This record gives sequence, structure tokens and C-alpha cells, in this order.
Amino acid sequence: MLVLSRQYGSLTHRRFENDVASLPNLTRRELASAITRLTEELREARATLRPRISGSDFIKFFLDARKNTADYVFLSKVQLFGFWREPTKLFPYLLTFPWHTRISVDIHGFDMNGNPGEWRLLEAAVYEDMCAHFNRAWRLLPVVTQASSARLVHKESAASRRAAVSSAFYLVEEYLNSIAFDHVVVAGKTLPKESLDLLTEWDSSKGRRRLVSFRKKLLHYPRIILNRPHPVFQENNFTEIAFLLNEAKDFRDSIVHASPLPSAGEMHLEKDARFWQAGLAHSDVYRRSGEAAVFTADEMIWTKIVDTSLEVILLLEHAISGNADRLFWLQKRVSSGPFDDGVFE
Repeated sequence: MLVLSRQYGSLTHRRFENDVASLPNLTRRELASAITRLTEELREARATLRPRISGSDFIKFFLDARKNTADYVFLSKVQLFGFWREPTKLFPYLLTFPWHTRISVDIHGFDMNGNPGEWRLLEAAVYEDMCAHFNRAWRLLPVVTQASSARLVHKESAASRRAAVSSAFYLVEEYLNSIAFDHVVVAGKTLPKESLDLLTEWDSSKGRRRLVSFRKKLLHYPRIILNRPHPVFQENNFTEIAFLLNEAKDFRDSIVHASPLPSAGEMHLEKDARFWQAGLAHSDVYRRSGEAAVFTADEMIWTKIVDTSLEVILLLEHAISGNADRLFWLQKRVSSGPFDDGVFE
């Protein structure tokens, strides 16, 4: 119980070890005093956080966790509320975090008592991946425009641009998956079966997984969460959605599903051309005679895809939550430049 309430830090750990080591030498009065002290600490934790499980369940969790890892244990906000009725009294920042956020728990007494620990959020991690790829690609642009630049630099620049485009879509989909998870946690018991299946990517009639397309998630997850009969954000009323689901997705698909096959009934290698356009923009070295028309169409498309992905996420978050407080980790890039290094802190 003390572990899960962050009161089991290095000081408590050492004190417990000393207490256990000295047990054989304690007098009855000293032993009674130690028991009274521990009982009072547990009483305070119970009164503040109001546990949902028994003391024996806490002990089982502690012993199993120590046996299975030599490091911190990361528990989701959902799990913490499964242990406590009011964990926000001890961890007030949980009010801002989504339900799927993972919080570190010090089961070995590494830190000082009450240390706030570390938090992990999938979409924030994917966002940092995108920013890292984007910044590398951006900083290589002045280099690859020089005809004398090394071939390896061009390859790294192209790979970074493609990675930035892919990561932008990974970020939007992870955000959609996250708001779906959180909605199931909050309202899952009241959702129609069809909506619950869609949010959880499950086919309850057949008892198996059923994957949902990116397009369907983008159109219907916000609709379900906002309890609307029809999609609120569509291609015909939001240019950001239209761009992301069409031109941007075409570029993304050319990278994620790279293929030399032409579109049905055509000889033009459209997907192949987009793959090169997404990676070789600003590279005069790799432009050949007769292919310039393919490579020069909107050479900075990868930057627009990254920017639009963030605009879409903010658009959805404001509609769902009324603000962007849960996206405290998200920053737009510096105007006409890279993302600030502060996004990685």
C-alpha cells in the first residue's frame, strides 16, 4: 500500500530493512512501537486514498512485482483507480492525464519518498519520434541542395522525410486509438454494441479482432465520442481532414505500402512516383532528364503533412474536451523552421 501511494522511497526502504534486521533484538515495547508506527502510516494512506482492494491483494501485487522486475513498475491511470478510489489526492496531475497514461511506481525504494516519478504517454512518444525525424530532415535541407554533398547525406535526408510523413500518420492514429480507449473506460458500459466494437476494433459476433481503417477511425471515433448520428469532421467541411485523407494519405501509402505496381487500368507508376517525391525533394543530384515533372510537384509536401497532422489532432481535441489541456506535450513547430528542442524535455 505504501508502494502504490509513493511513500515507499529509499528512506522507507532502508528503514524497513533496518527494522527487519533488528527484529530479533527488539524488546516487546520496541516491537510494539514499530508496529504502531507502521499501522499509523497505513491508516493515513487508507484514509487519504481509500483503497478498493484488500491488504492481502496489495501484498500479492508487491511480491509479484518485485519478483518480475528489477526496475520501476508502470501502471496505467486506470489501474491506479482500480487500487484506490481517490488517487488524485496524492497524484493531482492525474486529473490532466488521459486514462491510458502510465505512471512509474518505485517498488524497490530507489527514489526519495514522494518523488513524482515518471509518466509515459504513447501519443507523446510518437509525437517526439515525428519531431526528431522532421528536425533531422529540416537541418539537412541546406546540405542536400548542394551538388557536392555526399550521397549518404542525401540518403539520410530522404529517409528522414519519409519517416516524418509516416510518423505523422502514426501520431494521428495513436491519438484516435487513445481517445477511443479513454471513452470506453468512461462510457463503455452504456455504448451500443456496434460503437463499442468499432472503438475496440473487435467483432463481438464472431469473438475476434476486426481492424478499423484509418479513415473510419478519423470520421467515426469523434462521432461516437460526441454522440452524434453522423460524422462531425468530414472532407467536405474541413480542409485539413480532406488533405489528410486524400493527398497526404496517398504519400503515406506510397511509403508504408511501397510498390512498383501501377494503379488499376493505368501505366503511370503513381505510387512509385510519390515515394520518390516524398523522399527526394530538394535533391537536384537525383533528378534525371525527363522525370522533373514527377519530382517538383509541391516539394515541401512532407512539411505540410506534419503540420496538418497536428492541426487535425488539435481540432478534434478542442471539440471533444473543450480545450487542449490533455495535449500539454504538443507544440507546433517554429514558423518556417524545425520543432523547438524543448519538445524532447
